[in-house]
Amino acid sequence: MRIIKNVGSDRLVDVLQSAMPHARSMDVAAADLSIYAVAELLRDATTLQELRLVLPALMQELGYLGGAADRTSRNRLDARAVAAKIAEWLAAVAQVRVARAGIPQGAVVLRGADGEPLQAALGSFALTTDGLGLTPGNPLSFIQASETTEEARSIAEWLSAQWRRSQTQATPARQR
Repeated sequence: MRIIKNVGSDRLVDVLQSAMPHARSMDVAAADLSIYAVAELLRDATTLQELRLVLPALMQELGYLGGAADRTSRNRLDARAVAAKIAEWLAAVAQVRVARAGIPQGAVVLRGADGEPLQAALGSFALTTDGLGLTPGNPLSFIQASETTEEARSIAEWLSAQWRRSQTQATPARQR
């Protein structure tokens, strides 16, 4: 495993986007989610055909419009358009489930066409701009990214177990 500093050229978003062109599916467990982070992460996700997303039980507490560092994005006054684009994409490819409790750490796995994990990360991050390293975040955040197939497979197995334990949530997104 390698530690991601989440600043400069060593950001989680860069690690994930480098594997994105080869990915067919993505599994994510996140304690928070902002539309600006999701839009940036999925900017080049043209090959993704499936997204399994586990969110915390108290989804009304999600910071959809981001935190203080997202003020510039909010000032563009395009939140409605960004949210509509993400909602359309999620409705087409996403399965959303709710964790039985809070989510203490984030996890993400990108899988290839064969279902094997290509890249995985685990640590103190969420699907927010600071969690992905797009804006300054907590310098004490500890994020690890897989460097081998075995490491990615280990995180993928853990995240799949969390997916099976989570509850189906009635959302506009497709359910399985």
